[in-house]
Amino acid sequence: SATNQAPVASIIGPATGATFKAGDTVSFTGSATDAEDGPLAAARLSWWAELHHDAHAHPFQPETAGGSGSVTIPTRGETSDAIFYRFHLRASDSAGLVSEVTRDIAPQKAQFTLTTTPAGLALTLDGQPMTTPSTATGVVGIERDLGAAEQNFNGRRYRFASWNDGGAATHTIATPAANTTYTATFTDIGA
Repeated sequence: SATNQAPVASIIGPATGATFKAGDTVSFTGSATDAEDGPLAAARLSWWAELHHDAHAHPFQPETAGGSGSVTIPTRGETSDAIFYRFHLRASDSAGLVSEVTRDIAPQKAQFTLTTTPAGLALTLDGQPMTTPSTATGVVGIERDLGAAEQNFNGRRYRFASWNDGGAATHTIATPAANTTYTATFTDIGA
């Protein structure tokens, strides 16, 4: 008697080499064929996705029946640029044999630099103190919180005056698509 063969699953979208920015809606499409059953119905497929960060992963899209759907990449959350999303497709044939395939999508990245006028004053990024100038790499579209507080520096008192992007002393930016510098200007208010 012939031996049953496992189905052959394939991910159509996202495409090989696809990238993302925060806020994008990513469409998922997959299909499978089986030597004995032919093209498999959507009911024999399921898909899910994970956010991978460094050496660990977080659930992102729970296992979902069928061979299609979409997810929206969040704009707040993981601020590391060392991330990617992995999509999984599982197919099972009428005899219960299963195959699974994956597709990874990589982030679009840019650098942003925080500086002050006068040079060397402190700022915050996502609530954490930063010495300036400071450059960070981020995933395009991820929201980051910039802060510029009144402070003492070299025996003088400095009060926030303006950001070059027009934002308030504390405001949220979306990581830009191109390398960008954000400069906070301070006023010397005396000794």
